[in-house]
Amino acid sequence: MKTLLSFTFCLLSFLTVSAQQFETSTAAAPKWYFIQVKGTGDNAGRVVTEENGKITGQPVTNGLLEKAKQLWRIEATSNATRYEIINKNSGKKLDIIYDGALGERIAVTSETPSTVWTILTAQTEGYSYLRIVTQPSGGVSGAGYLTQGGTTIDFALYFTKNTPVSDDAQFQFISIDVPIISTDKEISWLTVFNARGDLSGKCLTEIETTADLKLSMQEVTANNHHQQWKIINNPASKSSVNFVNRATGHQIGSTPIHNIYNYIQYVETETNGWTIEPLGNGQYEVHTGPAAAGKYWNAAIDGEIPANYVAGGSFDTGFAWKFQLTDEESTAIYAPDTNPVRIWVENRRIRVEGAEQYRVYTIYGTSIAGNRELPTGIYLVTVKGKTAKIFVK
Repeated sequence: MKTLLSFTFCLLSFLTVSAQQFETSTAAAPKWYFIQVKGTGDNAGRVVTEENGKITGQPVTNGLLEKAKQLWRIEATSNATRYEIINKNSGKKLDIIYDGALGERIAVTSETPSTVWTILTAQTEGYSYLRIVTQPSGGVSGAGYLTQGGTTIDFALYFTKNTPVSDDAQFQFISIDVPIISTDKEISWLTVFNARGDLSGKCLTEIETTADLKLSMQEVTANNHHQQWKIINNPASKSSVNFVNRATGHQIGSTPIHNIYNYIQYVETETNGWTIEPLGNGQYEVHTGPAAAGKYWNAAIDGEIPANYVAGGSFDTGFAWKFQLTDEESTAIYAPDTNPVRIWVENRRIRVEGAEQYRVYTIYGTSIAGNRELPTGIYLVTVKGKTAKIFVK
């Protein structure tokens, strides 16, 4: 039985986004995360980064290779409460060793680690943070907490048994499986899943037929470009995005056909585009039209009556979508810049030095004013033809 993608006309209300935790994964089905420290002072907002086996906390970088050094997946061990934490770039696992020069047990990566991890949840100021805990080696008693070091140890991550645990030992796992906006120079290919329980393992697929119906939820198959999509800014409206299929270059159109909103039409150009709204726990709504009323993506089994949209009721239904990073491409050539640009956050405002013209977008592609106080999150700053990610804490 085919699974179709349908539209439903409905109303939208504001939703509360739940705190991001983490999901375990495998090499065959990875789920990648930035591990970001809450931090204090210069440590605030840094992410766990591997460089030649050494682990430090660094600002989020741009570029596919550099980004891979900052991405990690979590695999469960035979003990359900213990985990291995694996770097995307090297494939090595997070471990600890004693560094005599620093006088600290520091984080490294290893192909044969002696360390497994416990990940504990802690509530701070209304937010959920994670404490990454292990038992130190060498016969030392008591659990050690992964902690972001400061300038005195070159921002290396080390272990402390101090209690209470400081902000430098509290982390968030920020999923890279978000609707990443691609550019001409850097493309992220995404597989789009639905959160409805009976559609597990199926993803949004273009079906090349002569019929108007061209989208279906199909079982995931390896290297199937009909199942991979990039998200780009809609040139007609910077507050919305377009979805482009890797195999065909077709876009998902937002114009209804047959005078109903039951099917998706492909178009050469897009005028309305789509808005992606977070629901929490890695689920998103996708809609077009005004915020108060629009057409929403909904996965429905062939032959069933499409469900009506209920504001606030999308979680784990056909109206909830998940995005998994599947492949990346880069055509960027990074040349030295005689007038370098500095981007930083000050008082929850994005500051840019070295360029008069720049644009700030949310991770969903919405253009915003960066010189105002912003909520916590990831933002994209485009300046001099390049785009950088920056965290606002």
